[in-house]
Formats: sequence, C-alpha cells, structure tokens
Amino acid sequence: EARAALMDRHRGHEDFTITTQTAMLDTFGKVINGITLAVSFIAGISLLVGAVGIFTMMWISVGERVSEIGLMMAVGATREQIQRIFLLEAVVISGLGGLCGLAGGLGLAKGLLERGITTVGVGRSVSTFEVPWEYAGPLALLGVLIALLGSVYPLARARNTDAVTALRGAD
Repeated sequence: EARAALMDRHRGHEDFTITTQTAMLDTFGKVINGITLAVSFIAGISLLVGAVGIFTMMWISVGERVSEIGLMMAVGATREQIQRIFLLEAVVISGLGGLCGLAGGLGLAKGLLERGITTVGVGRSVSTFEVPWEYAGPLALLGVLIALLGSVYPLARARNTDAVTALRGAD
C-alpha cells in the first residue's frame, strides 16, 4: 500500500526506496559493530604504547639507580627484595596513571554535561551521566597487568645487577 501510494504521488516513477525497520536496525547494528571494532583496535594500540612507556620508564629508572641498587645489596637486600621494590614502583605508577585517566574522563564528561551537551552519537540522547563501573575495574586491572608485563625485563636487569659494579655506578 505504501509503495502504491508513493508511486501515485511520484507520477508512476519509482524514484524512492522503501526500507523496513528491521533492515534499518540491521544496518545500524553493522555500523555500530564497525565502530566498536575500530575503537577496540585503537584501545589495543594504546595498551601497547602504554606497555612500551612503562618499559622505558622502568629501564631508565633501573639505569639511573644502579648505585642505589648496589647500596641496597651492600646493606643486605636480597635480589628478590630489590625486584619487589621496582615491581611495586611499576604497579603504583600504572595505578596512578589509570586513576588520573579515569578522573580526567569523568571530569570531561561532567564538564560536557554541565555545558548542556547531552547528545552522544547519532541521535542518542543521554540525560544522566553514568559510569560503566563494570568496565572501569577490569580495565584498571588490565592497566596494572600491562605495567607488570612491560617491566619484566627491566626488573630482571635490576635483580641481576652486580653489587660491586653497581656501587661503582656502572651497569
């Protein structure tokens, strides 16, 4: 009936397209899946960059503190204790970084909502601000795991530092 009514209004020319709601929802779902995949890819790259950043920071930290490591060994610290110190440092740095990122995201969202920007995406209106806490916790743990993975080699470097060489300040 809709096609016939439109054909009548368009003087017999079918210069229109009729799309069902199901077809539109399927197309919308495909677009959302594509966007989700792209965002996931970007997040994966961000995690890799984060791991490289933690690796670099820990490598520099171990390199700059060689004489400190030697002094700790000279006063009786075990290699495991030294490794735990640097491991704790990596966890604290990544945890604080994650908290800063979460706080920044919350602040940005709150600022946008206070300025009356309530529309997110294509035609989707958001009236209240909601934090998906079911994602925030696991992502914070993932950040710490990435920090641990990124600091494995620098931690081994700190653990295997020769005490005499470290006291001289050379690695």
